[in-house]
Amino acid sequence: MGRGGQLKETDREAVSEKTGGVYTWEQVQSHSSKNDQWLVIDRKVYNISQWAKRHPGGVRVISHYAGEDASEPFSAFHPDPKFVQKFLKPLLMGELAETEPSQDRNKNAAIMQDFNTLRAQVKKQGLFEAQPLFFFLHLGHILLLEVLAWLILLHWGTSWTLTILCSVMLATAQAQAGWLQHDFGHLSVFKKPKWNHIVHKFVIGHLKGASANWWNHRHFQHHAKPNTFMKDPDIHMLDIFVLGTTQPVEYGIKKIKTMPYNHQHKYFFLVAPPLLIPVFYNFNIMKTMITRRDWVDLSWAMTFYLRYFYCFVPLYGVFGSIALYLFIRFLESHWFVWMTQMSHLPMEIDHEKQQDWLTMQLQTTCNVEQSFFNDWLSGHLNFQIEHHLFPTMPRHNFHLVAPQVQKLCEQHGIPYQMKTLWQGLVDVVKCLKTSGDLCCSHYTLSGVCLRTDFLHPGEKLCGFRIQVDPGQERAVRMGGGGQLAKAREPGPCGGENTGGIYTWEEVQSHSSRNDQWLVIDRKVYNISQWAKRHPGGVRVISHYAGEDASEAFSAFHPDLKYVQKFLKPLQIGELAATEPSQDRNKNAAIIQDFNALRAQVKKEGLFEARPLFFCLHLGHILLLEALAWLILWHWGTSWTLTLLSSVMLAVAQSQASWLQHDFGHLSVFKKSRWNHIVHKFAIGHLKGASANWWNHRHFQHHAKPNTFMKDPDINMLHVFVLGDTQPVEYGIKKIKRMPYNHQHQYFFLVGPPLLIPVYFHFQIIHTMITRHDWVDLAWSMSYYLRYFTCYVPLYGMLGSVALIIFVRFLESHWFVWVTQMNHLPMDINYEKHQDWLTMQLQSTCNVEQSLFNDWFSGHLNFQIEHHLFPTMPRHNYHLVAPQVRALCKKHGIPYQIKTLWQGIADVVRSLKNSGDLWLDAYLHK
Repeated sequence: MGRGGQLKETDREAVSEKTGGVYTWEQVQSHSSKNDQWLVIDRKVYNISQWAKRHPGGVRVISHYAGEDASEPFSAFHPDPKFVQKFLKPLLMGELAETEPSQDRNKNAAIMQDFNTLRAQVKKQGLFEAQPLFFFLHLGHILLLEVLAWLILLHWGTSWTLTILCSVMLATAQAQAGWLQHDFGHLSVFKKPKWNHIVHKFVIGHLKGASANWWNHRHFQHHAKPNTFMKDPDIHMLDIFVLGTTQPVEYGIKKIKTMPYNHQHKYFFLVAPPLLIPVFYNFNIMKTMITRRDWVDLSWAMTFYLRYFYCFVPLYGVFGSIALYLFIRFLESHWFVWMTQMSHLPMEIDHEKQQDWLTMQLQTTCNVEQSFFNDWLSGHLNFQIEHHLFPTMPRHNFHLVAPQVQKLCEQHGIPYQMKTLWQGLVDVVKCLKTSGDLCCSHYTLSGVCLRTDFLHPGEKLCGFRIQVDPGQERAVRMGGGGQLAKAREPGPCGGENTGGIYTWEEVQSHSSRNDQWLVIDRKVYNISQWAKRHPGGVRVISHYAGEDASEAFSAFHPDLKYVQKFLKPLQIGELAATEPSQDRNKNAAIIQDFNALRAQVKKEGLFEARPLFFCLHLGHILLLEALAWLILWHWGTSWTLTLLSSVMLAVAQSQASWLQHDFGHLSVFKKSRWNHIVHKFAIGHLKGASANWWNHRHFQHHAKPNTFMKDPDINMLHVFVLGDTQPVEYGIKKIKRMPYNHQHQYFFLVGPPLLIPVYFHFQIIHTMITRHDWVDLAWSMSYYLRYFTCYVPLYGMLGSVALIIFVRFLESHWFVWVTQMNHLPMDINYEKHQDWLTMQLQSTCNVEQSLFNDWFSGHLNFQIEHHLFPTMPRHNYHLVAPQVRALCKKHGIPYQIKTLWQGIADVVRSLKNSGDLWLDAYLHK
């Protein structure tokens, strides 16, 4: 590609030699695939199949108009159409037949004609001419804010009050720089596009630390097809939110519940404004510049960071400067999200409708009332309608063209929406709630809504009431341990039948969401209503609906006699004498031998814990935390000591994870109650997390490890594809939410660094709040209270926040590698209904034993033994391992042991293999 995206000589071969062809709309519309693209501009037909990849605005924005009339967007995006025409000339194939209309599909000829007239009139009035002084003054006030913020801190010091004041000033400068780069990016300042491009790189790169090319390729798609699924990246929500009225219905019908969408208007405040710029955009920009080798934009972005750290490291130190930067981005992100979303999110969001320019923009865009404050706050994007209709118009002229646009809309009966600023902000939340309610109502089956496991019968969710049989109202309250208060669960016909005889076929037919039976030791239980009150969570017990759960039941409950009394009211009968004890693919001989091994191990006392072991483990955690603080308190907060103490705190946090894991699995005390109490202390006060969140999540992983739809540890939110099955499915369905063939590379940027600091933190807080788990929240708060009491006097508030983020960053790397090396390289697939031993051995492997490996992994280098006997104290794994190996050898089941390095390398290797499978299926199947 030459300058401006012109064709090379070799590219001309891809264009038809025939330039005098006559075509119909039907012929043009048939060329709209990925590799075969025609479009029409002013009745001329162009073949852009090869050239689209070199389009300066990005391949996607021009491809969105393949098979369509692109005359209006062509005029809208290019301030100098004559200059651009010379690049179009080699692509010309012919013209539309005279009998064909100028517009295609649903486009209104009268509206198009009147809008083109308006455009010509506006141009004649000089409203596309910029006032240089306006943009010069805007740039001046940005630089003034930045300089003043730095001078205030330099002269008066970095007190808490001044830091907050200067953070607001810097966030204001960043937000206003966002609007300024937007002007240059739209070529609306200088007459020559070349100068707009140059200054755009300076403003977005040096003033904001972002990428001009990333912004162009993303933002122009938004303008070309606003609020259009699969075409507007601004509404690609990664399954975190559902938008509009179409998508929620589709997700509800398809039973997609990646998030609790009926609560999206609440968790929006935790996810979108705080995280969009600091996390998602920062990662996306860096990834784009590096993967596309955009070294020019990367250099401009680096000048921003060099300038920033040069100014603020002498004032705050490295950690304090990072914390200040994140806080500024946090404030800016709130500003940006609310200003940009209030004009689009409450409007129509749907699939492609192929409408004329005016109708499309007015249906997806609204204005906010004009005032001096609103103009400044939103960068004149309170005139969003005018901006979308005339994207190259300088923003100081939007108010002049607005009356003419209103008149045209009134003439054609097109709604022109204008709101107050407050109404615009409120409508964002309202539309999210409406979409969430729509999703919930279509997800509803037999009156039960999405995510009802934390609701009581009769409680409303999205206007739907949880349905409970009148005869069971007395059984809805849970006693200690989840037991029923008075009533029995009904039999298959609603009675209290406990003497029924059933076949496996009958049991397996009761495995839906609201009708669940399972078998334990040949006895049949109806858990349909009680599953919601299962102390370990509704999902873990529901994963065994329609199955024999005997082995899982024995594995999870150390005191079987105690638990039996809660099962008794649920019993509805037994298996017929002619039925085998095991179902489906479960091997009777393996089950029998494993039960014998379990009994033998119990007899040998390997389920008995040594209290001293866990006391010493807790002691070394507390010692590390105390030493880290004392070092900083006594010798100061130098760079070297801060790094040393951060490592010590990360070690303490990781070891506290293994300790809470022991108590969570009820493997320390004989009485479950004491395990639960100490578990809340260990995970809450030592780590700031939630015991109930961990229980409900982790027990599912143990019940069905590496099983899609059942093990939450392999629910990758479309960021990764795992195993051999999922990549092929995604490839065949042409799903490419991420470049999965590079997942083994971006894993290092997404997995270890972000799992605990971002994803787990958000999920834990969200779970405690939405489920009203105030006990766990109180324990969690005690951790943060202790932490900030210790470190705010040493680092200040921002420095303390930066320190804890860095500690979580280190801990997250440790946690991810240790937990994933035993599972990710193993078999990952859909439900196979296997016996306990086979299932665990296919999805789990061990890492060699050594004193270091045992300590480093919390004895989870014996992952096989831990999964087979989850309530066994970990100091006994090495004693049971030889017996497990002997049993596996007897039945020909592979028992895998790796070195620590091999286990870590296999994580990356398995991601690469899965990515290659996806690419092969995507390209060839």
